[in-house]
Amino acid sequence: TASDPMGQQQAKSTLDCRPLSHDPSLPLISVIIPVHNAAQWLDELFESVLAQTYTGPLEVSVFDDASKDASPDLIRSWSARLAARGIRCVCSGSRWREAQGDAQDGQAGCESTVSAGGLRFAMNRA
Repeated sequence: TASDPMGQQQAKSTLDCRPLSHDPSLPLISVIIPVHNAAQWLDELFESVLAQTYTGPLEVSVFDDASKDASPDLIRSWSARLAARGIRCVCSGSRWREAQGDAQDGQAGCESTVSAGGLRFAMNRA
């Protein structure tokens, strides 16, 4: 309604904030996110990434340090959303292959970088 312009703005999805077209002449910005049992904060965290107005390329590198909560599921879900907005997502962690399942590595927009039996922290292009 005209009497509630702020309400309309607040209802607008954060997915609309990140420009769909990116300026490749700008530098790649990497957002490094260490995670351990952080499920309660991940929605807000990833929403803030999508709310960025930077028009250059972005990538998110998530390192999950053996979370036992819903963090791995949320990371997979958000990875797909980030990919839909042109944001590369690299996921890794001490038990990421376990949490992902060997058949699911690299699916849902998240590039898994964990090697069998070990850690390999988020491979950035930066």
